[in-house]
Amino acid sequence: MEAAETWLVDEVRKVIEKFPEYGTRRITAVLRRRHQKYINHKKIHSIVKEHCWQRWKRPYSNHPRVQGKKKVTPQPNSHWAIDIRHLLTKQDGWCQLASVIDCSDRYLVGWRFSRSGKAAISTRALEDALIRENIIPKTHGFVIRSNNGLVFGSKQFHETVTKY
Repeated sequence: MEAAETWLVDEVRKVIEKFPEYGTRRITAVLRRRHQKYINHKKIHSIVKEHCWQRWKRPYSNHPRVQGKKKVTPQPNSHWAIDIRHLLTKQDGWCQLASVIDCSDRYLVGWRFSRSGKAAISTRALEDALIRENIIPKTHGFVIRSNNGLVFGSKQFHETVTKY
């Protein structure tokens, strides 16, 4: 480390000791005001990182994933997740795989593979899963989670979900 940088390291340490909750951009602003010259915030970040002075924020949410907890689904067929993946095949080019997974035991309960990315693929994958698991309409209360893509917002998919 150069002698020109040692004063900056000392100044950063003084600011952190006085204001331990400050982040690198705020530390940079304090140093710029104090010394009346331009100081790069990336340089401050590298100094803080190099000396292990980083402070991690606590998550402010009640969501289990944000708190670092795993979501526990007690019994099968109570919480499903559906998603579409785009796959490149040698023969047909880009294809779509719609899959429905049971979140309690990570079992694939339904899937469809197609060359087109229409809403019918996800709807049929969901219907396959419902038939395979013997889910009777309006009698079984469960949750279906998706990424709210265009396919999952379609009228056809929405009708199938509300029917069950």
